[in-house]
Amino acid sequence: MHRKANRASFMGRANSSCLASTYGKLVAIEITLKDIMGAVADPTWQHNLPLILTSFADHRATTNPSATLNSLAAQLGNQLSQLIFQMVSGRKSAVPRHCYPHMRYLLHEWDGQDTKETDIKAVDAIADNIISTLKIKYGVSP
Repeated sequence: MHRKANRASFMGRANSSCLASTYGKLVAIEITLKDIMGAVADPTWQHNLPLILTSFADHRATTNPSATLNSLAAQLGNQLSQLIFQMVSGRKSAVPRHCYPHMRYLLHEWDGQDTKETDIKAVDAIADNIISTLKIKYGVSP
């Protein structure tokens, strides 16, 4: 299967696609939270951003509990599972809620495939809300 939309997006040639931007935001959130939590970070988290977010909220619960962050973590996991990617075997599958990097292999509607741009934009909106919540409630800027 061809992923022309993905290649164009990551190379900056797709002006209207938000795939690369969304992916970049998720990477920045993950790295920022892992850096902040340092020794508390669990190596088994890998790229499980919903778990990392809830762990961060728990880690900071004594100073600033955040049902908002926990809710956004759940929303992110649910929305990620709406995206369809191609597995190594060639089969189609939903992006696992615990492994957002599979977004790199999306099967995009622009290539006649399953993932709609509106679904990517929904993940992007959640990422923006997470970034905003981290800045406002925790003083953290990814």
